[in-house]
Amino acid sequence: MSEENKAPENTKKHNNVIVAYKSVMLKVDADIFDDAILMTALREAQKNNPIAFMDLYIAICGDKLDEVNNKLKNSKGRVPMSEVQGLVNAVDKALSKNSK
Repeated sequence: MSEENKAPENTKKHNNVIVAYKSVMLKVDADIFDDAILMTALREAQKNNPIAFMDLYIAICGDKLDEVNNKLKNSKGRVPMSEVQGLVNAVDKALSKNSK
């Protein structure tokens, strides 16, 4: 294939943002919201759909989900939805600040 017909390479670098929420420190891909599936879950979460909100939380936590859950557990051994929402909001705020 000639140079002029070559498909452009994706040169955008994936930066990570460190998000701090209570005792949780989480490294999040700066373009995590550049995902149609995740944005669909966000749209549903904004309609106060707790199941869709969990899709966001799971995607944001990634392979650190168990670690994050352990840090957010209350005295009853549960992770309150208010903590899930707090973390998701902290990620959204951090990524919004980072995109300016």
